[in-house]
Amino acid sequence: MLNINEIKDLVLSMGEKIGLDKGSKLYPMFSKDKYVFSEGVSVYVDDEAYHFVAMERGKVVVQHDSTDVNDILYYVFEGITSTLASKYEVKHRKEDEDCRRGWWKEQLRLLEMINPQFARICYQEINQILKNYPFQDGKEEGLF
Repeated sequence: MLNINEIKDLVLSMGEKIGLDKGSKLYPMFSKDKYVFSEGVSVYVDDEAYHFVAMERGKVVVQHDSTDVNDILYYVFEGITSTLASKYEVKHRKEDEDCRRGWWKEQLRLLEMINPQFARICYQEINQILKNYPFQDGKEEGLF
């Protein structure tokens, strides 16, 4: 099992692949023990698993625990790339297109740069969302 410093180094090196500098505020906070920050995303490791915890106003809104570090890395970068992709979409918005098309296309592009498996997982999650909430722009179904 990797220790928290090894995980942090791994996250920073993966972030460099998409142009994030080491001081980016998009990165989670890394804790050497079970301490979870009251706001934002925290990552920590204990003897049994890796942990990803997102907090808002002192309450857990998302938590993932896994013995596979790649599961936690996915959640870290799913969040980071979603934020980056939403900013990209706003700057490159196509008025006749559901905004999620540009957002998700950019998110998948970024995830592919980090780890192709992450992009595949995210693509499957997007397709599940689209089953319940299809695009509203009248264009052909499908992401791209």
